[in-house]
Amino acid sequence: MKVFLGVLLALLAVVALWLWQVKDAHLPAKPGDLPWQVTVSSDGLPQVFGLTIGQDSLAQARQLFGEDAKIGIIARQDEEGQGQLEMFYTLFNRAGLSGKLVLVADVAAPQLLAWRSRASRREILSNASSIFHLNADDAATAQQQPIQRIVFAPSVRLQTGMVTRLFGQPDHEITTAEGSHHLLYMEKGVVIEIHPKGKDFIHYQKPAEMPLLLTKLQALSADL
Repeated sequence: MKVFLGVLLALLAVVALWLWQVKDAHLPAKPGDLPWQVTVSSDGLPQVFGLTIGQDSLAQARQLFGEDAKIGIIARQDEEGQGQLEMFYTLFNRAGLSGKLVLVADVAAPQLLAWRSRASRREILSNASSIFHLNADDAATAQQQPIQRIVFAPSVRLQTGMVTRLFGQPDHEITTAEGSHHLLYMEKGVVIEIHPKGKDFIHYQKPAEMPLLLTKLQALSADL
C-alpha cells in the first residue's frame, strides 16, 4: 500500500509540473501575440509580438518578454566586418507557440567595432560564428538601440500550405539553388524561410527594405 501511494504521489507531481509548463498554451492570444498577426502603421513600421520595428528598443523587448535574454555582437568567423548586435531568447513562448526569438538592433558600424574592442569575452558558436559578450556598461547602452529586424525560429517545422493558411498568399515565392524556399509578403515586411533540412525562420523587417531583399533572393534563385 505504501509503495502504491508513493508511486501515485510521484505521478501526481509529474502531472502538476506538466500542467504548469503548458498552462500558457491554453490562454487566449492577445492581438499581435501570434507570428502571423502583423500590422503596419501609417508610417510604414511593422508591429508583431507587441513590438514596433524601427521604434521600440531592445530594452522595451526585455521588459515585455523577460530578463532571460542574451545580448551580444554576432559575427561570422570568416568575416572581417563588425557583425550585428543581437538580443535573443532561446526559449521563447507566446500563446503556447515556442521557438527561438532573435532581435537585431540598428547600430552604426563604428559603434559596433568599439563595443567589440571592449567585449568582456568572445565565445565561439557551433555555426561558424562568434558572439562578443559586451561589458556591463556597453550592454546597458546597447539595450537602448532600436530594433531593426526580428527573426522567429519556431520549434515546429513549417510547410507551405500551413504558412499560406495563416499568413495568406505571398507576393513572391523563391526557391534558392541550395533548396531553401522563401515566401515574401512585401506590404507586411515578412519573409518566411523554409528549409528542406534544418530550421525554418520567419523574418520581420520594414516593408521599405523588402524590394532590396527580393532582388538578392532572385539572384540566388534556382531558376537562374
